[in-house]
Amino acid sequence: MLERYRSSLFVKGFLSLFAGSAIAQLIPLILSPFISRAFSVEDVAVYGLYFSIVSTFSVIASGRYEMAVVLPKTNEDSIRLVYLSVVFAFITAFVSLIVIILFGSEISDLLNNTRIQDWLILIPLSLFSVGVYQAFNFWLIRQKAFMASSFNKVAQRSFEGVSTIYYGLTIKGGGLIISDIIGRYSMLLIAIYQARKRGFFHVSFSWLEMKRLAKLYKSFPLNFGLSSLANSAGAHLPLLFISIAFQSLTVGYFNLMKYVLSAPVAFISRNIAQVFLERLAEKWRLNQPVSADFIRLTGLMTVIAILFVVPIAVFGEDIFYLVFGEGWGEAGQYAQIMVVSFGLRFVVSPLSSLLNAINKVNVASYWQWAYFISILTLVPISRLDISILDFLVYYTSIESFMYIIYWGLIYYQAKSHDEKLISDAD
Repeated sequence: MLERYRSSLFVKGFLSLFAGSAIAQLIPLILSPFISRAFSVEDVAVYGLYFSIVSTFSVIASGRYEMAVVLPKTNEDSIRLVYLSVVFAFITAFVSLIVIILFGSEISDLLNNTRIQDWLILIPLSLFSVGVYQAFNFWLIRQKAFMASSFNKVAQRSFEGVSTIYYGLTIKGGGLIISDIIGRYSMLLIAIYQARKRGFFHVSFSWLEMKRLAKLYKSFPLNFGLSSLANSAGAHLPLLFISIAFQSLTVGYFNLMKYVLSAPVAFISRNIAQVFLERLAEKWRLNQPVSADFIRLTGLMTVIAILFVVPIAVFGEDIFYLVFGEGWGEAGQYAQIMVVSFGLRFVVSPLSSLLNAINKVNVASYWQWAYFISILTLVPISRLDISILDFLVYYTSIESFMYIIYWGLIYYQAKSHDEKLISDAD
């Protein structure tokens, strides 16, 4: 049985993505000490604001149709959903460009950071690359091209890392932002090449077919689009609140802390979610139970999370001081407070793919709106006369509570799905 489990496609896909994610995760972590010394705290703060804005809106860059790419029974429909996602990514980038041209100055004033204004104009480029890549990546996952997807992450971080070193040694300033864009487009071009090798472009572009698919899968933008934006905003708005309420140095410390702690969530957890989604989507099509996979993955993710939560919680300040240099110990204090919530997000995020696989996206939508509303309570808290540490304690409490609730909701849906299968069989 053990040998059969090891040879399963899920495990192979997981190991492929995990290996690539581990390498991709190590690259920015290895470079972090260089970044903390080559770039100023203000540079890190500007990059953090830019990245937060891009990350907030990237979830709707392709209209959420990329999430449906793994679902169609025919490969042709799957490819046309990728085309549809590219169209939406272009529209998103164009709209964001208009907004920035009209309100760029007001946005920088609101964020209490004048330096960010010069870099806002690059946001449409980032949004377009994210939206298009997400669609192609889901198509590669559908083709079970896990190694290719894994390689893309490594390539992104490699190109980004080389660029970061170059700009860190030369112009500094916005080098982190430029390096981020270089990494994203390198990953996108490689993904397109990989798709081409697998016959992607043999299916012609058809407005009529895309219109049909847009209607067929309209629940993704309608039921999941705004809620996903709310969820993403909830994850990234706190940095913007901190920028408004506290000094730019605080933003820099917070961003470095988030940069380090979010690496496992952004790469390992996300890639596991993609493999988990493909496996569960197939089980849903075959009317098979899913709760056993849910429990196994919960256990696996918990074990991995403990390995990085405990050291940071106990020795966070010392680790940051030693690794990132004198003056960054305060970021370690932030990490000691927030690492628990990052650990919970690491565990629960891939499990949320189950709701998409069993066509329960509305449940995820409800939670995402609740999460967004809970994060908005940080606004009045940030206006109180409190320290950044007190603010982070409140923030961590909200995050932890909401992700525990999310896990319970997903587990309930998994059990309900399996019970319905048993009932229908009887």
